[in-house]
Amino acid sequence: MKSRAIVTFLDYGAGFMRQYQALEYCWRYTGMIEDTDLVVFCCPDLSIHVSSDCKAIPYNPLRSIDINYEYLKSIEFFLDPVSDFLRDYEDVLKTDLDVFLTPNFKNWRTEGNFYCGSGAYWNSGDVQYNILEVCKDKNLNHYGNCNIGSTWYGSGNDIVDVGKLSSELTMYILDKYFQQRIFKWPNWTYGVSSMYASEIAVNHVIKDRLKPTNRLDQHSDSLNSTDSCYHVHCWHTDNMFSKFAWMDGLYNGTNVETLNINNVNEYCLMCALESKKEG
Repeated sequence: MKSRAIVTFLDYGAGFMRQYQALEYCWRYTGMIEDTDLVVFCCPDLSIHVSSDCKAIPYNPLRSIDINYEYLKSIEFFLDPVSDFLRDYEDVLKTDLDVFLTPNFKNWRTEGNFYCGSGAYWNSGDVQYNILEVCKDKNLNHYGNCNIGSTWYGSGNDIVDVGKLSSELTMYILDKYFQQRIFKWPNWTYGVSSMYASEIAVNHVIKDRLKPTNRLDQHSDSLNSTDSCYHVHCWHTDNMFSKFAWMDGLYNGTNVETLNINNVNEYCLMCALESKKEG
């Protein structure tokens, strides 16, 4: 067992499989295969599509299916004993699939801290009010850390504890506030219930050990140097690099040799295209 793990969830769908292949490519390209496990929780019959070099953990996200909330799938497995082995890792990165890891991540360790990127859901007063109301309802502490991103990097124990509480709170928020699924973005809305929940969980579990950083969840259309980040997240954008353009095949035919992979957006494109060749 290696000392660090990258943990994600693979769902059904060709798009998700391509995203997994790109993440696996980054893991290999950056040399992290040497000292970091890539742990892929996945729907049971998808495990055969996960590389034997990775750790495929079959998992059926029944709660997410039961409550009809797909975003719970990326953390639901923390509720069950199947995830307990993650506590044995010194460092764990919990990430969505639509991401790219840069070479800088290889030598970055948490050293007892808990890192997260930035979310974008604190857009109105009712979001703040309702998050604090949930804290009161559940007798949980909030330390003023807001707009917590979906990527977390911390000890195995911290990641599992935050994941468990986030999953429980997601279901609580959906049940209390969103019996009717009405989309009210950018106000308090059901679609980001898991983000609200993770903010509460991170505050309560991590307290003052939280280290927000723009080196996680950097936008995939960024023109910054890859030296500025460790982890890039596909953003909802039509600019390059766009997840939607990638999925639609609009980048097919691009000559990888012409790309400046020192730029974040072009690095993402390179990884996406090269992973397609290997996949």
